[in-house]
Amino acid sequence: MVKDYILVEGLVVKASIGVYEWEQKIEQTLVVDLSVETSFQQAAADDNIDETISYAWLAEQLSLRIQATHYALLETLINELSDWLKVLKGVVGFELTLRKPGAVANTESVGVRRVFNRH
Repeated sequence: MVKDYILVEGLVVKASIGVYEWEQKIEQTLVVDLSVETSFQQAAADDNIDETISYAWLAEQLSLRIQATHYALLETLINELSDWLKVLKGVVGFELTLRKPGAVANTESVGVRRVFNRH
């Protein structure tokens, strides 16, 4: 059995996120990693991007959705992004990670991860 994945790794997005009042007044950096399980066998056979999920489109949509509003919690943001990903045509499953670099002293980053699979 073959499993195909579309990847968006290390997407850097400026976002309004955080629970503190001062965080609502600034933009902070988020780093997004997404792995979408799908099938791109037909797209590969036909060499046709219209038969797969475009990673450029995914990156653009992730950025737009993250920047659309203020989120207090990464958990809320990942939940909303997950709900969107679940209904995309061709998505069998995904692993989505949101990181907030520099948010906690003595860490490279902190974050959340959601794994979804229809199986």
